Amino acid sequence: MEIIKYPENVVHETFDKNIAEWNEEVRQLLPDVPIDLKVEFNNEWLIPDTGTGGFASSKEKIELSFDENFEDKEAQIKDLRASYFHECYHVVQGFTGQDYDDHIPAIEDAILEGAATRFETIYANADPGWSHYPEREKVVEWVNLIKGLPENYDSQKWKFYNPDNNERWIMYRSGVFVVDQALENSKLDIIDLVKMKAKDILALAELD
Repeated sequence: MEIIKYPENVVHETFDKNIAEWNEEVRQLLPDVPIDLKVEFNNEWLIPDTGTGGFASSKEKIELSFDENFEDKEAQIKDLRASYFHECYHVVQGFTGQDYDDHIPAIEDAILEGAATRFETIYANADPGWSHYPEREKVVEWVNLIKGLPENYDSQKWKFYNPDNNERWIMYRSGVFVVDQALENSKLDIIDLVKMKAKDILALAELD
């Protein structure tokens, strides 16, 4: 585990204060988030675009990434808060490193990530690139491709960057689309989906 050094202009005490506030905020929305949720800093999950990142490693701990050399600190702290919200959603979903099943279908992985992404956009006022999807015809094509992926699919290619079509975050963006369709059809809030199985969210999307 790499514990990053706190940058000079964002001192340790500031992180402690922010994280305590974020935990209080997110628990008002998701009471099942542990009040004593452990947070560790690990730059393995760093997203260069935002200078932040995250991973829910267990139901008791999340890991956050923070690039101390990222220039726009105000935007970076905002994105770090969004990462905190995203990973807390995964904690309540039970979609953590501790719980992860290597045999989960790609489409279910995509939907669970899509739900956490939509939660951060709504409740953490985030706007990450992986929350935006193309026109319906193209994104439905992506959804169908993801449904057909084999168990041993290349997750880096489909989740982060696909050199075949020069597209990023295909699974995340497709998952957000499925979640949006499910929310629109059901009139539910994203919080209502947090413990819903991915296959049930897919059914609500009515894409077949």
